[in-house]
Amino acid sequence: TKIGISDMLAKQNAWSGVGEIYKFENGHLKLTANGGIGYTGKKVENDQILKFRVKLSDVKGSNWISFGVRTQNVEVQPWTTQSYIFLVKEDVIELQKFNGGKTFYFSVDNKYIKNDTEHEIEFGAVTMGDEKSVRVYLGIDGETVFDYIDSEDQVSAAGYFSLYSS
Repeated sequence: TKIGISDMLAKQNAWSGVGEIYKFENGHLKLTANGGIGYTGKKVENDQILKFRVKLSDVKGSNWISFGVRTQNVEVQPWTTQSYIFLVKEDVIELQKFNGGKTFYFSVDNKYIKNDTEHEIEFGAVTMGDEKSVRVYLGIDGETVFDYIDSEDQVSAAGYFSLYSS
C-alpha cells in the first residue's frame, strides 16, 4: 500500500530529533543542520510504501542525507538502531540495512537525484507473504532504483520514518 506523508508533515509535534536541526515552512520539512529526526506519531506499517516529493539542496562533496523506514529509534544514528535506509550522496545512492550487527550495503551511481530539483520518491519495506522475507523498494521519478528481497536477519518490526543528514 502506498501512502503519502502529508499527514505526517501536518503533525509537527509528532517529529522528534536531537537538537534544533529542522523546521517546518509552508507545509514542508526543512533540515537546517546535521543530525537525525523521525516521525514518531505512528509507525509505518509492514505493508506500506511511503510516497513523497523531495528537493535536496546541499548534497555535494562529503554531505549526504538518508531516509529510513522501520527505524526503531529516531534519536540515534541509523547504524546504531534497526532500520532500512537509502542514502543520497552526490555520486551514489546507497541502500543499507542495520539490525544488531547484521547489515547489507548496495550502491548505484546517482543518476537520479540532482540538487535543487524536486523528485518523487517511493520507499518502503514490505513484509512478503511468507511473513519472513522483506521486500525493500526504492523508486525515484518512476524508475526502480532498488528492489531487494531481504530474507536473512531482516528488520521485521514496524518502525518509524526517519531522516539523517551529514
